[in-house]
Amino acid sequence: TESIRREPGRIGIRNWSLYGKLYFRHFNELDHELQARLTRAYRPSTKYLSAFSSPLVTVIAQHIGFICGSLLAILLLFTVYDGDVIVVEHFITLMTVLGGTIAICRGVVPEESMVWCPESLLQAVVVHTHYMVSDWKSHAHTSRVREGFQQLFQYRFVALFEQLVSPIMTPFLLIWWIYPRSLEIVDFFRHFTVSVVGVGDVCSFAQMDVKKHGNPNWQKASLESMDAVTPDHYSQAEDGKVELSLVHFTTTNPNWVPPPEAQMFVDNILDDMQDYSDSDIFYGSVQNLVGQASVTEFEGMPHSFPNLRETRATLQSFAASSFPRNSVWKAEGPNMFGPLAMRQSCIALHDRNFRQTERAARSLEETTPLLPGKSF
Repeated sequence: TESIRREPGRIGIRNWSLYGKLYFRHFNELDHELQARLTRAYRPSTKYLSAFSSPLVTVIAQHIGFICGSLLAILLLFTVYDGDVIVVEHFITLMTVLGGTIAICRGVVPEESMVWCPESLLQAVVVHTHYMVSDWKSHAHTSRVREGFQQLFQYRFVALFEQLVSPIMTPFLLIWWIYPRSLEIVDFFRHFTVSVVGVGDVCSFAQMDVKKHGNPNWQKASLESMDAVTPDHYSQAEDGKVELSLVHFTTTNPNWVPPPEAQMFVDNILDDMQDYSDSDIFYGSVQNLVGQASVTEFEGMPHSFPNLRETRATLQSFAASSFPRNSVWKAEGPNMFGPLAMRQSCIALHDRNFRQTERAARSLEETTPLLPGKSF
């Protein structure tokens, strides 16, 4: 409350929600690693949501902002004319409310000279957050995707309101939502708790076993040619959580020796990355990130990209080498090679999932020609 009173504009900015932090977090990811990724994704996320605008809401926000700005200017003139006016009851509160309203209205009004492509902006967000709902692809311009993304990246005043009402709502959620599902929660712990020597009881998803909890759409083999038993839907992690977590853990811990199946999966990802050409999704994403990245991590990369394949190979060789943090007590700068390599793997995985899903949809349409058309 004190920071909002001193800086009213902070209430109109966006921040990652608690659900968003939980959704974007990899298995076995440390807090500072998650915070670094979400910080890099802040500016692309803001640009993506800024691409949506309603003409009616824009006009209303402009008028409200003008009126509040005029009133705030008059109050400021009063303080210049007579400094004692500040001690008037609710004078500071009124100025704070007017300042916050102006900040909110200013955030609603889009930039007149900017026209963004929502699909490219959402893609720039995904290379930092690593996760995206499967049916968001090719629908980034729709209000459905925007509303879903706003649940992950919400206004600060929404988070403040949720914190204020949480003491009232929490008992109702525990009684009406958690209690009826208590047996399901206990059943989940019973089925997905494993004992690891030297560690103790852990969640089986934390082992990042792509064979046990992976999704075939995110793996190299197609649905028809997989020799192993496909895990059921109950055992599969959603939105490629296991696959992306495995690649992230391998990238951030280069000295870790994964199991044979996990190593095979990582090698397949590297093979897929080598198959991309200059017209593929990776190159377009990197070119977009040069202008949209939230940090200046691409300053050393050539903006013309004449030898981008060699540049990528150099980054991969750096990322594959052993550059662990020497000590938790020493101050070290951020290692950008790991995030760059992870972005390439993330794009390759999402592209693989999209192609596998399309292939399965076409196969279903061919095997059921009498069924009416359905959008997948």
